[in-house]
Amino acid sequence: MAAEKYVYIIGAVTGILILIVNLILISLIYDKVQQQQQEIVPEHDLIPLDCPVLILGAGFSGSYTAYRLAPRYKNDLCIVERENRVGGKGHDLNYLGENAQTFETSVAPLGSIRFYRSQPVMVQLANELNITSSSYAYRSNLIKARGKFYTQYNDMCNSSYENLNCTNDADGVNSADQLWLAMLNYYRTSPASLSHFADLAAFARALMGDEAADYLRASFRFQSDFENTHPRAYMEFFDQEWNLEFFDQEWNVGGEILYPYGGMSQFPKRMILNATAQFGARLYLTEEVISIGDYVVNDNQGFLFSVRTTRYEIRAKQIVCAIDPSGWKNIIGSVAQEIKSAPHFQAILPVKMVTIQNYWPRRWWEETQLVLPLGSIDRAWTSQNCITFIEVLSVQRPEDRDQNLTRSVYDDSSCVSTWEEYMHRPSSDDLIEEVRRGLQSIFPDVNIPTPTKTFYKIWPGAWHFQQAHSTFTNREIANWALQPLPRFNYQALSMVGEAYYLNRATWADGAAKSALRTLASQFKINFPCFDNDAAEGTFCATA
Repeated sequence: MAAEKYVYIIGAVTGILILIVNLILISLIYDKVQQQQQEIVPEHDLIPLDCPVLILGAGFSGSYTAYRLAPRYKNDLCIVERENRVGGKGHDLNYLGENAQTFETSVAPLGSIRFYRSQPVMVQLANELNITSSSYAYRSNLIKARGKFYTQYNDMCNSSYENLNCTNDADGVNSADQLWLAMLNYYRTSPASLSHFADLAAFARALMGDEAADYLRASFRFQSDFENTHPRAYMEFFDQEWNLEFFDQEWNVGGEILYPYGGMSQFPKRMILNATAQFGARLYLTEEVISIGDYVVNDNQGFLFSVRTTRYEIRAKQIVCAIDPSGWKNIIGSVAQEIKSAPHFQAILPVKMVTIQNYWPRRWWEETQLVLPLGSIDRAWTSQNCITFIEVLSVQRPEDRDQNLTRSVYDDSSCVSTWEEYMHRPSSDDLIEEVRRGLQSIFPDVNIPTPTKTFYKIWPGAWHFQQAHSTFTNREIANWALQPLPRFNYQALSMVGEAYYLNRATWADGAAKSALRTLASQFKINFPCFDNDAAEGTFCATA
C-alpha cells in the first residue's frame, strides 16, 4: 500500500477563499510533519515537554475532546497520536490507497462509514464543522442460509428452519425481529436472571430453543454479538438499539442514514485542525505512548503525570485517555498498570474485525437474478463462508455509482484469523482469490471478476461489549471512566471513547457522548441536553 499522506480540513471558517487558502497552507505544514518517520529514542535522549492538559489518542473521542477544549486551553493543550493521521476508526483512502485528502469526496472507508439523522449529537457536530452528507435508504438484501438464498426473513424461516412460527405479527414485525423482541422483553422483566447464562448465544438457546437461536444468528449480520458477550450487558445495549427502530435486522435510527462526503474521517480531521490552526493546540503524530506514570518531583507546579512517548518525556496536570482497551496492551507505568488492573477495564471486550474493500471493473452485483428488481441489491450476508457480509458502497451516493466500490468482507467472527493469515503473506493474490470464491458462493449466477483495487484493515477493537464474566452494568463502566483511579480527583484523569460508553457501543455517537460526559465532569463545561435522540430519548452530558 502506498505511503500514507495526511491533509487536514478546517472547520467553521467563513468565506470560501479564506477556507481554500488556509487549507493549502496548513496542508503543506502537515504534509511535512507526516513524512517524518520517528524511531523510539533512548530514554535519556527524550525531549522534555510540558502539557498542562494532555489528550492521549486522536480518534473520534480524542479529537472531539480537543475540539471543545482548545478554545479554553489553547497552547496548553497537547494531543498525542501513535498513527501518522488522526481519526482512529474513521479511516478513508483514495483510489491510490493514500489517506483521503481534503477535496477528495470519493473514498474507500476502512472503518466507520455513516451516522444517522436522529443522532442529534452527530447532526449538530456535522453542522458546526460544515460537513455535508448524502442520504440513502437500503433497498434489498440477500441472505444465504443452509445452502439456500433469501430476500425475506419469513421465507428464510419457513424454508430452512423447523417448527418455528415464521409469520409477521399483528404489527408487521418479521419473525427475526419477533425473536429479538422476545429476548428484550425477558431482559426488561428479569434482567438479573441473564447473568446465569454464559453468553448471549446461551441465553437465546435457553429462551427460544436451538433452532430459533440458529435462525436468529443466520439472519443477523454480526456474529461476535453472540460470542463471549455478557447477556445482561448486551441487552442493556440492545434496549437502546431497539429504540432506534430496529427493523429487518438494520438499525435504521429513524430511517435516514447519512454518509458524509469525504467519509467519516472528515469529523476528526476538521476538529483537530480547528483546535490546532485556530487555537494553537499542539498535535504530535507518530508518537506511541510507552508509559503513563506518576510525576514524583515535588516542584509545586501542579504536575501529576509523567508520560513517555516515542520521542518525548511529557509532564501533565490533566489527562484524557482516548485509547481503546486493545491499545493499552504494551503501555507500562504506575498509572497505566492501575488502570489495566481495574475490574471495570478488564470487563470490556474488544471485538476484532476485518474489512476488505474492492474496486471492480464492472457492477457485477447488478447482474444477479437472485434479487429483484434487477440491480436493487445493497447488501448480502451469510454465516457459511468468510465473506460474512458484503455492502455495495458506490450506490450510497448517486455521483459515486461508477466507482464500482464494495465493502466485500465485513467479518467479526472466527474468520478474522483466516483473513489475517492472508494479509501476512507477501502477495495479496491468495486473499483476492478467497474473496472471489466467497462472493461466488453467494452470487452463483454471476461471474465474479478480478477486482482492480483491494484495500483491507484489521481492527483489534472495532467496537466493544462486556466480557461474559463481568459483574457490571454498562452505566457503571461509563461512570467509572469519568474517574478511573479514585486517588485522583475528577479533574485529573478520565477515559473517553465508545469502549467506555457501552450503551452506544459500535457508533461514533457513543464516542462523542463519552467525550461530552468527560468535558462536563472533568472540565466543568456546560452543554445543553440533546432532545429527540432516537436511542436515549434525551441525552444530557451530566446524567
